[in-house]
Amino acid sequence: MKLYAVARSPFGVRVQAAAILKGVPLELLPPPAEGLKSPAYLGVNPMGRLPTLVLDDGRALPESEVIVEYLEQVFPEPPLLPAAPWDRARTRLIGRVAELYVMAPLFGLFRHLAAPKDPAADALFVEVERGLTHVEAVLDDQGFAWGDAPTLADCALAPFLFWVQEVHRIFGRPSPIALLPKLASYEASLQTHPVFGPLLEAMADDLSALRAAR
Repeated sequence: MKLYAVARSPFGVRVQAAAILKGVPLELLPPPAEGLKSPAYLGVNPMGRLPTLVLDDGRALPESEVIVEYLEQVFPEPPLLPAAPWDRARTRLIGRVAELYVMAPLFGLFRHLAAPKDPAADALFVEVERGLTHVEAVLDDQGFAWGDAPTLADCALAPFLFWVQEVHRIFGRPSPIALLPKLASYEASLQTHPVFGPLLEAMADDLSALRAAR
């Protein structure tokens, strides 16, 4: 299988993490030189977005949340969703809360890079910080996002938190993660995890390379 993605993308890393944890090999493909809106890529993913999983038979699947659920069903071992229905729901809830209430306003901040003091940017930072408190409220305290082993919640949350830190740095603001005990401890533990640590380092390296090229 192949995955169209870039190393700095939190959604691409979400898929990469799930595949690595499951031992599923993926060939990583960069975006086409002609761009995501080129006819060739739109033939793969009509939405023109990353990531896109391309199966060996040529079928393509977009949207990171859908892709990781697909991998979970096709490659059930090792499981990245708990067996109990309640624990499965809580695992999905963490990723959903982080994507809706943290990542959505966080990405909105990129529209304000030229005017970081815009009151609209302040309002988005408030939303991000409120979203992080929601994540803190649903986060477990057994070492991972939910439970004592990695799940799909960790695959989502690890790269999302990287971008929380990065966007606050870009805007010259202190990260609010340090003020949330469970999230702060969790985020620190990711740095030394054998799967998440290297992926987060690759995100940082890719972002540095992008800046150097500009």
